[in-house]
Amino acid sequence: MKKEKGFVGLLIKILVVYIFLMPALAGAQEEEVVIRTTMAEYDEETGRIFAQGESTITWQGITMVCPYLELDTIKQEATSSGEIVITWEGARVEARELFFSGEDNRAHLSGVDGVSDTHSFSAAEVVFDFTRERMVMTGNPLLELSEYTIRAQSIEHSFPARSWLASSVTLTRPGWEGSSERAFYREGDEVIELSGNARVRREESTLQGNKVLVFLETGRVRVEGDVEITIAQ
Repeated sequence: MKKEKGFVGLLIKILVVYIFLMPALAGAQEEEVVIRTTMAEYDEETGRIFAQGESTITWQGITMVCPYLELDTIKQEATSSGEIVITWEGARVEARELFFSGEDNRAHLSGVDGVSDTHSFSAAEVVFDFTRERMVMTGNPLLELSEYTIRAQSIEHSFPARSWLASSVTLTRPGWEGSSERAFYREGDEVIELSGNARVRREESTLQGNKVLVFLETGRVRVEGDVEITIAQ
């Protein structure tokens, strides 16, 4: 029994290096993706390892806690479902399903809801790209900042820059609505920047320009570059 447990433990360590560490090392990453678990079984015929206890994936301050992990040593993949919790720097994210590809060095999540002290977000699909140090949300992604709601085709979060970039954007607040090709927000700046056919509509009036700056604390809006004002009669 002791030999069997030792063999399984050795396989787990080999698997961690093979699936999670090698892609990071190949990409010259400073931090590696690491998996830890409490109990596992290895199927020699299929090359699969079943981590039956709570399993944790960590990378540069991000922690993903899964109720279990099923690991494929041949395909370099890991899957889980159920109550999956991801945390980093005060943010807490819940997801229903996880798929990790060691070849791509990415974690795919579905059914995602996240919240922090300053914002919240949700999306049908989210990809954690460990190589490019970013998170990409698709499938009706939503980002809420104070009274403002950003709906977009896709929303990308850069972990190093602590910034959010949205495409094909609708920005709403009680009383008015804005739209643009892009929206940019950096955590701590308290300003949302709309660019690319940017406009703001309030009742029957429309302000349009190259750029629209929305100040979160005061609610003030500033339009810059080729400004056009339309007032309905």
